[in-house]
Amino acid sequence: MTINDFEKHIAPAILKRGRDYFNNGHVGELDENDNFWTAEVYGSDDYLVEIRLNEQGEIYKYTCDCPYDGIVCKHVAAVCFAIRERSLI
Repeated sequence: MTINDFEKHIAPAILKRGRDYFNNGHVGELDENDNFWTAEVYGSDDYLVEIRLNEQGEIYKYTCDCPYDGIVCKHVAAVCFAIRERSLI
């Protein structure tokens, strides 16, 4: 999964929620240091998301401190949208 094609790898319902969070400004300040990205995502609670990319833009590690027990949560999806938008600027 890369930052350019993550939509293909996330369940449609989760992806829609993540896109809504991103579009509605729920992703806080996005920080990047050597392809290690962090952001807080605001919703019913605030959650910290961390995403690591390699030089080819592949997402090789991600974490969120929310209680979701699936593969990728809406908070990670929201931050992926934010990273991609910032990377394109």
